[in-house]
Amino acid sequence: MVSGSLSWKGSALPAGPPIHYAVVGGHQCGTSVLWSYGRLNTALTFVGHFRNEHFANMPGKAALCDNSIEDYLDLVTTQLRGRNRSDLLVGDWGAMNLHCLCCPASLRMINPELKVVLLLRDPVQRVMSAFLAARRLRMHLWNEWTRNYTFAGYVEHELASLSACFARARRFGSSRNSSSSSSSSSSSSSSTTGGQQQQQLADGAVPHGWGGGMDLSEWMEAQCYAQSHLLGWSAYDVFLSNYLAHFPPRQLLVLYASQLAAQPAAVMARLEAHLGAPPARERYDGVKLPPAVLTDVGECNGVRCLQTSAAQLLAGLAPGEQPPRSAGAAAVAGIDAASAGAGANATAAAGVAVDPASPFARAVAALAQFYAPHVARLVRWGQEGRISPPPAEWSEAYGLDRR
Repeated sequence: MVSGSLSWKGSALPAGPPIHYAVVGGHQCGTSVLWSYGRLNTALTFVGHFRNEHFANMPGKAALCDNSIEDYLDLVTTQLRGRNRSDLLVGDWGAMNLHCLCCPASLRMINPELKVVLLLRDPVQRVMSAFLAARRLRMHLWNEWTRNYTFAGYVEHELASLSACFARARRFGSSRNSSSSSSSSSSSSSSTTGGQQQQQLADGAVPHGWGGGMDLSEWMEAQCYAQSHLLGWSAYDVFLSNYLAHFPPRQLLVLYASQLAAQPAAVMARLEAHLGAPPARERYDGVKLPPAVLTDVGECNGVRCLQTSAAQLLAGLAPGEQPPRSAGAAAVAGIDAASAGAGANATAAAGVAVDPASPFARAVAALAQFYAPHVARLVRWGQEGRISPPPAEWSEAYGLDRR
């Protein structure tokens, strides 16, 4: 723990950098669950009055990376002041900061030794969850994007939009980071050969980031993903590469939603060790979180998402139709299975398989093909020791074990 303190407008700040760690996402991956468990450790605290106050999203400010540092320090002292302690580990919690291209550079300037934490979920399942969430958000921009589409129609539209965006980006040079190029090729045509794709993956294993080695073409391609909130945000390697360009692997901890659902105590022990926090006094295994908190934990894998209850709901969702809130939450979460500590495929038993010839099934297959190179890159980084290896089920679900 940090000893000593600095004064900031009459309040104590921890000695050294103002924040010690940052949980950066991903969105719809279960960070709310991680947050709920993290609150049980009294050595950990957060910036501001509630979880979504963070550097890139400060109250009354735009989501920018050049927000006022002085205003941010006011937020940093909020919990320290309220708990009358200066020895806490202060964290910046922002579930969308993984997808913010300039955030790694800003966070590194705040603390070069920052401990970064990511929680990832099966890419296809995250898209399904995000689409259902968007359809439930009345009077919201995400709802405007999706309300006139079926799930299959939206996937087709967004994959085509991404492919066109990648093509425009490639006009500005041959990107050294070819993972996105291979993804767009695999989603739009079968012209990429297996050998060429493997070479692209090998080249793409070198992390480049915004302000950390990206050229113009790479920057534009990264923006293609960053501006595609539902589909692009599941290409985790693009955004993780950005963080790896600014922070060494020893400062990054990658966790996975299915493991948090099945073994919360083991995952939280890894988090505490990474942050240098003492173990919580309360046993995580004995905690029963409210069902609403578990809505982002349930997981299926790749094309096996066709067996989930969410698949049934999405397959029957007509344009403009709002999914029932309770049905949508249960479908996405697999709440009973998750809270019982079931494994990653727990939700597969929750529903009846969708017709594999249906538009919905074809959309899921297209997504699985689109994300396969991105998952392969994560698997490669796991083998190299840069990140925690993804769940073994991901390699099988995305066909990597057949390559």
